[in-house]
Amino acid sequence: RPAAQRPGVLPGCEAKARVYSERYHLLLQRLLLEGRLVIEAEALAGALLPGQRVLTPVESLVGNPGRKLTFGLLSRLPGEGARRWSLEDAHQAYPLELAEGLEADGLVTDGSFVLAEGELRGGAFRATRLEAPPALPRRASEERDQVPA
Repeated sequence: RPAAQRPGVLPGCEAKARVYSERYHLLLQRLLLEGRLVIEAEALAGALLPGQRVLTPVESLVGNPGRKLTFGLLSRLPGEGARRWSLEDAHQAYPLELAEGLEADGLVTDGSFVLAEGELRGGAFRATRLEAPPALPRRASEERDQVPA
């Protein structure tokens, strides 16, 4: 039976969205594997151990006052003039304001997934720190990988 759509060199936009979604979930899984970060819902249930940091999903920032650590995709907003940025996860996006004196670790560019520390104010996330997610050591990945050999 013939394919529903003609083959092409470039995939459709839904394929690009799927790639970002899969990448987001893979990186989030890796961030949580070492146990240094705990999702906010688990921390509220009493699962926070000494030395662990709470990771608040971007979608949970609204109505959740105070300084937060979140994880999402850094994207440039369309428009003329000054560059404007957004931070998004699979369910929500907010304009991103980079605070004066912003600390940044690693290479952070448009299309990067980042850990962002800051506060949601007036509908925008004001970041005081941005960093690339740390790489998971191979040994830790192999020890905790759930894929059968």
